[in-house]
Amino acid sequence: MADTISATIPNEIAALVPSLEGAQNTRYLALATFIAYSYDYFLTVDEEIEYFWKGDWDLTKILFITNRYFAPIVIILGLISLFAPGLSFELWVDCTGAIPATYILNIIGICIVQGIIVLRIWYIFSSRRTLRLLVVVAYVGCTVATAVVFASLWHQFAAIHIDIPGYNFLGCGAPPATDAWRMFLPNLIIHTILFIGTTIPALKPNGDGRRSPLMLRLIRDGGTFYIVVFIVALVSTIGALQHHHLEIMFPAIYSNALLGLISIATSHLMLSIRSLAANLSIDPNWLLNNAELSRVQWRKGAHDGELIVEIGPREEDEVELSDVTEKRGPTPTLYTSRVGTYDDLVPPKITFSTAGVSKGDLRV
Repeated sequence: MADTISATIPNEIAALVPSLEGAQNTRYLALATFIAYSYDYFLTVDEEIEYFWKGDWDLTKILFITNRYFAPIVIILGLISLFAPGLSFELWVDCTGAIPATYILNIIGICIVQGIIVLRIWYIFSSRRTLRLLVVVAYVGCTVATAVVFASLWHQFAAIHIDIPGYNFLGCGAPPATDAWRMFLPNLIIHTILFIGTTIPALKPNGDGRRSPLMLRLIRDGGTFYIVVFIVALVSTIGALQHHHLEIMFPAIYSNALLGLISIATSHLMLSIRSLAANLSIDPNWLLNNAELSRVQWRKGAHDGELIVEIGPREEDEVELSDVTEKRGPTPTLYTSRVGTYDDLVPPKITFSTAGVSKGDLRV
């Protein structure tokens, strides 16, 4: 009997080696995610205070602050469930509730990130009601789809109790949720839709065949964000599909790396917008208004708050307006009077100087 027990224990441990290796890799990746998030936070906290803690509060600020501090809470809870020794099934942070609760919070954090991007598109395309409606519908649809998929997979996240004499386990015994990859698909789909919804309309040239330099800047920032999100989501999805390689599947599912990295990318995206708006001394909401941006070509002037609007080169210094035929209402007119003046005095001539202004530029 003793020989049977002694032979069974090594066999059980051998069968658990892939799971134990996967759990260890998950701890490494979760800890690396927390360190990366903390490092990035302390690098950018001064910008956060300058651009988001001052002035009136609006929905953009609320979402930014929520994303900024909700994600690390989820990451820390995940670390507790991964590193805490001897977690009891009777404790509040027991494995039975910790695993699904952490995953629910993870989904909420990802939805917050997606909400920030939806709001960004909402501001950029304020005059395109159809596009805004489609983006909101896609966001709501993918959020509901994620919730439905998670509800159907709830039983796969039930903690497993591992008890091998002489071996102490850290954290929770996470189950191999073989269908968890399905929850990553809506996230991948919605971010692809958001990126396409941002890029295609913005790449269309304006009236004179050119593109707004500021829109190209916003597209560049959005493209960088999307590349980060797409790569992380794709790697997480592929990793979650590795049913026969638990050392890969466990980190993809339980490390919270997806939430941590896209939260960092979102923070940088929002800080970049606020920094650009502050540099130009304009309202960030105006900065994201495509109707204003696509109407003119402009660049920053030499002085704070100065914008140089380019109206294109002309053969003459004056802009010809004689071809304008539409009806106009009455406009103010400057009149001069010679009442009370001597006949030999010539009234001053009113001129407009263009000295210091480059040809084709108009300063506002």
